[in-house]
Amino acid sequence: ENGVLPDHVFRLKEKTMLWHLNQIKRFFWKGRVLEVGSAMGSFLKVAQEEGFDVMGVELSETACKIARSKVGEENVFNGTLENADIEPGSIDVLFMSDVIEHVPQPVPFLEKAVRSIKRGGIIYLTTPDPSHWSRSIFGKNWVHYKDEHLMFFSKETLNWIADRFSLYLFD
Repeated sequence: ENGVLPDHVFRLKEKTMLWHLNQIKRFFWKGRVLEVGSAMGSFLKVAQEEGFDVMGVELSETACKIARSKVGEENVFNGTLENADIEPGSIDVLFMSDVIEHVPQPVPFLEKAVRSIKRGGIIYLTTPDPSHWSRSIFGKNWVHYKDEHLMFFSKETLNWIADRFSLYLFD
C-alpha cells in the first residue's frame, strides 16, 4: 500500500492503461508520448516500460508526486497543458483519458494539443459519451453526471472538433 490507493487498484489501473497503449501501438510502437491528466502515472508507467519516451501533465500536486516516483521527476509537469512548455510538433502520441470533460476552455486546450503533435501524430482521447445507452437507463443518476464534468462531447461534437482541427477521427 502507498497511502493513497491499495496496490491492487494501481495494478488494475495499469492493466486498463496497457489496453489503451495496445490500441495506440497499432499506430506507434515507440516515440514521445504526452499524457494530459496523468493522475498518478499508471499510463506513463506502462508506456515507459514498453519503451516510449513519456511526459505527463497533471494538475494535482499530490498525484504528480506519485507519478514522478514511477517515471522520474523530470517527466511529470504540475500544471495545465496550456502552461506546459512543450515544443510544437514534438509529440507522437497525445493521450488523455477522461480529461476533456473537465476543461473549462476546450478550444485553447485543443489548439495547444494539436500544436504539440507531430505531423502524422495522434491524439487518443476517451470521454463519457452522452448518447451511451446507460445514460438513458439511469437518467439524472447517470454515473458521469458530476460537478467536475463541465461539458460532454457527443460523437457529433467530436466530429466537429476533428473537422475544425483537421484531424481524422477513429472510433
